[in-house]
Amino acid sequence: MSRIRDKSFWGLAGLLILGLLAVVLSMTAIGSVRSNSDTSIPARTSFDFNASVDDEELSLEVSPSDKASVTGEERTDDATEGSSSDEIENEVLVAVVGDSNSIGDPVDTWVGLVGDELGWENVTNFSAPGRGYITTPRSCDDSPCAPFGGTVEAVAENNPDIVIIFGGVADGDVPITETAAETFADLRSALPEAEIFVISPVYSDEAVPNWAPLHAASIQAGVEAAGGTYIDVGQPALGDGETMSADAHAEIARIVIETLQ
Repeated sequence: MSRIRDKSFWGLAGLLILGLLAVVLSMTAIGSVRSNSDTSIPARTSFDFNASVDDEELSLEVSPSDKASVTGEERTDDATEGSSSDEIENEVLVAVVGDSNSIGDPVDTWVGLVGDELGWENVTNFSAPGRGYITTPRSCDDSPCAPFGGTVEAVAENNPDIVIIFGGVADGDVPITETAAETFADLRSALPEAEIFVISPVYSDEAVPNWAPLHAASIQAGVEAAGGTYIDVGQPALGDGETMSADAHAEIARIVIETLQ
């Protein structure tokens, strides 16, 4: 009986020992797996977002144009910053073709008043006393000794941006419809990109002659057919005599400035 108990005791002891060995081996295997996992997967790095970082480390080298596209800001070049509307207007090339009403000291004439107001510095004046649409001037000076149509080539050589024609008084009671239309058509052909303006005839006698409305209508029809603009300045010089007064020049300049602006 004693032997049976001893065998039972050692049998239980053996089972306990085997159980402990199994637990030990399991823990060892788990530790090995964790060890291998730690070596194969790198540890996650944490960042302190409150830490101060030099701007140089985070900044990228970006060109001004790229920076503008990123920020949405409009890029301004040095040339643009240094320019102004006055400087742009000063680059406009202007040609004036007229009679004695467009000759004289620029300070006292509509030509000078308009130029000063609009900032023109490049004005070539082809005016000559007595010039008309069909009438040759009394004297020519530096301009072509021809009616308005005969000045087209000289005007076109300057390649102006704006052409202003002012006259028609010297033509008298003679139809000018065809001649005026041909003049403006030739001017447009020679200067397809230029702006063409024509001022209505201004008389300085005591009364406006009866043919004046016919001349005005012919001039307006001709210039508008060529894509130009007719400027009706009225009759501010009536009674002035041979030379328009300063007030007449100022009134003409005012209307021309309003039209061109």
